[in-house]
Amino acid sequence: MNLAFQTQLVVKRQYPDETVLFSTIATILETRHKLPIGWSPRRFFQRRGNVVITDARIFIQSSFLSLITAIWIVVIGCGLYFYVQNANVFGIVMAVFAAIFIIQRRPYSRDLPFNSIRHVHFGAVRGLVGHFNIVSIVIGGRAIQLVTAQHVPNHIREQLTTLDDSSEHH
Repeated sequence: MNLAFQTQLVVKRQYPDETVLFSTIATILETRHKLPIGWSPRRFFQRRGNVVITDARIFIQSSFLSLITAIWIVVIGCGLYFYVQNANVFGIVMAVFAAIFIIQRRPYSRDLPFNSIRHVHFGAVRGLVGHFNIVSIVIGGRAIQLVTAQHVPNHIREQLTTLDDSSEHH
């Protein structure tokens, strides 16, 4: 429902010589903090999208157009209907909750060749249904914090943690 396969197709079309190593759904938060940020109120303003890691880059994309966005739009409509028809406060709560998720679907795209990445830090966060990786990708004075839906395999973690701005890159 998050259209992760479309992000993977974008990468395969733009970089046909690269091998896709990993692809998953992720939450995305660009920040000045270089170390992984777990739970924070700022997470309400994160984006939801996809990440694709190839042998030469990390590609991140969020798109408003997806089945999940359509579902949240229907939830907003139902919530407003409940409120208007029955003055039910639950309808407003439902609409506000859904609106937060739609705002998190706003478009975003970052193409990060390995030579643009200064460092990658890994951490973990506990969610409602388990533990997840937090990947902090340091670029310049900022970092992109990704919470991945799937565990990043160890061999990819090792490859990414060796990236720094003083080494030779692909």
